[in-house]
Amino acid sequence: IPVPNLISFAEALEVGYSKYKNPYHNLIHAADVTQTVHYIMIHTGIMHWLTELEILAMIFAAAVHDYEHTGTTNNFHIQTRSDVAILYNDRSVLENHHVSAAYRLMQEEEMNILANLTKDDWRELRSLVIEMVLSTDMSGHFQQIKTMRHTLQQTEGVDKAKAMSLILHAADISHPAKSWELHYRWTMALMEEFFRQGDKEAALGLQFSPLCDRKSTLVAQSQIGFIDFIVEPTFSLLTDSMEKIVMPLIEEASKSESPAFGTHSQNSLGAVSNPEAQRRPTFKSTSDGGTHTENSLATVDLTSFKDNLMKIIQANKERWKELAVEEELVKNVGEQEKDQSRNSTDAQLQEETTRIQNESSQGSDGTTCPPRSIVLQVVSFDTSLSDESNSEKCTNSDPNQKDLTDAQQETQNTDPLNGEPKHCKKTEDLVKATEQKEALIQN
Repeated sequence: IPVPNLISFAEALEVGYSKYKNPYHNLIHAADVTQTVHYIMIHTGIMHWLTELEILAMIFAAAVHDYEHTGTTNNFHIQTRSDVAILYNDRSVLENHHVSAAYRLMQEEEMNILANLTKDDWRELRSLVIEMVLSTDMSGHFQQIKTMRHTLQQTEGVDKAKAMSLILHAADISHPAKSWELHYRWTMALMEEFFRQGDKEAALGLQFSPLCDRKSTLVAQSQIGFIDFIVEPTFSLLTDSMEKIVMPLIEEASKSESPAFGTHSQNSLGAVSNPEAQRRPTFKSTSDGGTHTENSLATVDLTSFKDNLMKIIQANKERWKELAVEEELVKNVGEQEKDQSRNSTDAQLQEETTRIQNESSQGSDGTTCPPRSIVLQVVSFDTSLSDESNSEKCTNSDPNQKDLTDAQQETQNTDPLNGEPKHCKKTEDLVKATEQKEALIQN
């Protein structure tokens, strides 16, 4: 790889990863996943099963796997009918874009880090990268786990592309298998990204996606479920797969009393041809003493690798369980406060309603209005006697509408703003009219 090309390409990747200013899916996540893939390859010994080209494909796929991530999910793109959703027919929308956009960068000569590959190697690497990055689509998680489990039960060797895809997928969701401080920070960053999507969904009138409502999402509970149903099964499968692949290599190496690996063991796993085996590099790492020691199969300790991972995952889950108890208490207190607030509001509304009803029975001068039924009777009586004076004072009615029913007259003589009878504004006249005709009203 030409170094100037590598620098230009890496800088362009960083720009793309920073395009949407995501809290989680950014250039730090890309670096984290790439480093984790490197760690898994060394500490499981799987690097001795892979060719140089396949190792390059692993590192490259990890580096580009979330390039230009928008900070929203595939489903959000599908629901909003985004350009990328239309372009990729709603299928692994973001994952397809990550690979395509990264390869588009390498169309520029100064960024083409694969310039020196043969055509066959270029095609093989591209095929592996596409399959690995598409495997990071969480919608295919359970099918991927099921397929790999089935593969392990077969007598033939493990498929290279599927094993590499599992490694990248595990690295992509690996933060629960790291120290609590790192894991907690990654979780909070991811939740903030989800919540920002929820804010967009609310603004667009869409239903909240899972874990995207910042007001109701229980973070600790969601992490416990994520660890139980996604992370633990994935890493359990990863370590089982590594054992099936690497243990025969270790046995072969021990028989020949050499840390190297023979072509026979490679071919027995149905994976590599002789030319590929001859292209393997010598891996070296720096020890504490400053000297270089080969990362041989003899140094691989799969049992410790697995135990350490599971120990950390369990410890993190216990921390979330403690936080879940606090989370539940806060939720209950919040619900109680809402109930109290609701009851207080209901009481205030009831009090206000009662006050309005009491005020509505008072005239503008503070005197008591007669009941509405009596007022209507007075109006009807006055109209029938053609008492123009009382009609004007008490009903404000149109002389041409004397045949209106009582209900119509009530509507006509009601103030449209507050629903109070207009008669109340001339209470004294009404009271006098009522007293004069009391006997007739009783009849």
